[in-house]
Amino acid sequence: MRTICHCARSAFRRSTAIALPVMLGWLAVPAAAQAPVAGAATGLLEEIIVTAQKRSQNLQDVPIAVTAVTANMLDVAGTYNVLDLEKISPGLQVYQTGASVLPFIRGIGSNQSNPGFESPVAVYLDGIYQANKGGNSFDLANIERIEVLKGPQGTLFGRNATGGAINIITKDPGSRPRIEAEFGYGRFNEKRARAYADGQVTDTLSASLAFTGRWDDGYIDNIYLDKKANPSENMVGMAKLVLKPNDNFTARLSGSYYYHDSATFLSPHVLAGTLPTAAGAGYAPVYGKYETATAHDTGVTNKGYRGTLNMDYDFQDMRLVSYTGYVKGSSRTLSSSDISEATIGYSGSRNQPGEQFSQELQFQSTGSDRFNWIGGLYYMWFREGFDNLISTSNVPSPIRPIDLTRPGASVTAFNSYITTNAYAAFAEANAQLTDDLRVTAGLRYSSEKKAADGEMFRFAAVPYTGSPGEDFYNTVLEPAGDNLAFGKTPLAAMDLAKTFDKLTWRLALDYKIDDDVMAYASYNRGFKSGTYNPSVVSPAQVPVSPEILDAYEIGVKTELLDRRLRLNTAAFYYDYSNIQVGLISAAGVTTVQNAASARVYGLDVDLTAMLSDRLTMRGAVNLLDSKYKNYASAQIFLPRTGAACSAPPPAISYDQAKTLAAAPKQPGSCSYALNATGLDLIFAPKISANIALDYEVPLDQARLVLTGALYYNGGYDIVPGGLFGRIPSYEALSLSATYHAPGDRYFVRLWGDNLTDSDHPIYISPQALGIQEVNARPLSFGVTVGFKFGD
Repeated sequence: MRTICHCARSAFRRSTAIALPVMLGWLAVPAAAQAPVAGAATGLLEEIIVTAQKRSQNLQDVPIAVTAVTANMLDVAGTYNVLDLEKISPGLQVYQTGASVLPFIRGIGSNQSNPGFESPVAVYLDGIYQANKGGNSFDLANIERIEVLKGPQGTLFGRNATGGAINIITKDPGSRPRIEAEFGYGRFNEKRARAYADGQVTDTLSASLAFTGRWDDGYIDNIYLDKKANPSENMVGMAKLVLKPNDNFTARLSGSYYYHDSATFLSPHVLAGTLPTAAGAGYAPVYGKYETATAHDTGVTNKGYRGTLNMDYDFQDMRLVSYTGYVKGSSRTLSSSDISEATIGYSGSRNQPGEQFSQELQFQSTGSDRFNWIGGLYYMWFREGFDNLISTSNVPSPIRPIDLTRPGASVTAFNSYITTNAYAAFAEANAQLTDDLRVTAGLRYSSEKKAADGEMFRFAAVPYTGSPGEDFYNTVLEPAGDNLAFGKTPLAAMDLAKTFDKLTWRLALDYKIDDDVMAYASYNRGFKSGTYNPSVVSPAQVPVSPEILDAYEIGVKTELLDRRLRLNTAAFYYDYSNIQVGLISAAGVTTVQNAASARVYGLDVDLTAMLSDRLTMRGAVNLLDSKYKNYASAQIFLPRTGAACSAPPPAISYDQAKTLAAAPKQPGSCSYALNATGLDLIFAPKISANIALDYEVPLDQARLVLTGALYYNGGYDIVPGGLFGRIPSYEALSLSATYHAPGDRYFVRLWGDNLTDSDHPIYISPQALGIQEVNARPLSFGVTVGFKFGD
């Protein structure tokens, strides 16, 4: 593997030199000279059960690279939202653009935020695939564990698991009554609340209720409106019923509601060293890392609900499993493209609806330890799109009819949708060839029909005739005494459809070197369907081609030192073709194209160690080397250097791009077609790593738990080449001290997140009107108090 760059290594050494002494000093409390209290660590690592192969198995027996984390581990790392998961699984990057959550695993993912483009990293909640990217921005409630499956899962998880899968499993209710609640308060007026109640309703039915919520005032100031730009509100509520009338049948019915409202990723400032177009019109650029300036409130609101019915029935030698899911959600956005209080350009959507139904049937063998198989059928219907997506120039917010008479005023709008009908049949089997050697083989056939329908309009002021005219997003419809109304002119329409078929597979060999050491090798193919683009309304639109990824992996899983050390490693190589990459038009609307091909190779290491009966260490590192093998026309935006931008975008080399980047800058940005062949993939850090320590101090019948978690990222490109689009290296340190009362009846926790006060960017968006940036939430701290009643 190519050596990691010296700058990343030195930054990692610097951050570790700062953070590790803090963690070790925090945890280096002398152990009391007494026996461990009830519930203290046994000194042995607990067995971790995962469902990465659609059945419950010991993590160490699964020939797949999997990071499995519990609810307690999430709390230790300060992980509350899906966006925080990268801190506990190196190699995973989670990015948000507008309303969409975009995960990447080992450099594989998509920067495409539009509806109709599902992520190449599949997110599952209690066995149900979550297609809507906006719906995946939710806080983590009622979590049993989360499994991050690295590499293509094209057989059992299927379509859109090209990069891997994030499998979220919630708790089942217990048989004894229990109530748990916790409340916290922290910096930025942050308020946290969690509640969980469960118990047995009848001899065969148990139930649970869960709620989690977070509210804060935000940390970014809108200096034009003189108010906080990004207050946030996050809530998740969930109810779950488990029916078990006999030993053979179990049914789980759950329903949940989520609400996420935050303008963080649409509250940017101007990237240092650049000038927005608004600067040429006399508006002072805002460069403050925790400041923005817009003439209107920006924001993102995601909300929706989910319903899930999971049933399984055990026959004598077979198990039948059914997963039925319904998901409905919507997103609302309003942004400012010019990054100023000007009215040069903004965009937004009144609603981005997404509705999904899915049904999966699995047939699993149960009668033999030497030969196991699983087969199944899958269907999903999914429709999402834009309801009134507007793109504006030179109009204020909100828009009146008279505003459309301004020089240069323009408003266009889309109503467009993508409908997916996906069918699949799959089978996978594993057989013991000898007592120590096992083979796993699987196939999946997918057929997916994509349909696109929609209309595009331009709006203009027309004489008022008693009606305010056509309605569209962000308008004032009532007449303002100017005898004008909104008129609508159709520009284009589309009604298209195409079917994509693909066979994917998995082949793996694993060998038990001894009872505690297993080696494996695998070859997997992943597939992400082609699709249409809802923001390009044209009857002649050509869909993008499907992505294909072939993955080769070898790994070793070990438990050593009498189950005090768990060390798992995996080395991998990817051949990636027809990569779907997002582009941003001059109006700020995202489109897509296929990049040609890429290759990725790297190494994953996961370690858990019981350093003593009370001290546990967890650590992981991911090393990546990625390159585009053939990508001749990658879109990049560079600061304008001449009187005007060229159209179409001129083709340039990377050396030419660096020369342009160093030239004297004019307000605004120009688009170029960069030859990115040989450059790193986007969202592919060369190194990411974490380390966490838990130390338990017995205090008579009580206990004190000290925890620390450090995450390091070596930095990665947001755009090919990284010019004016790179996240630099950063680290994030979380510490907590938790006092647990006797019997764990209550606890008090002092916590701190981002204690290194890293101000690294979490969002960069190069666009024609300027290059936007949002920085990470600063150091935060607080206290949480929790209670427990019942068993």
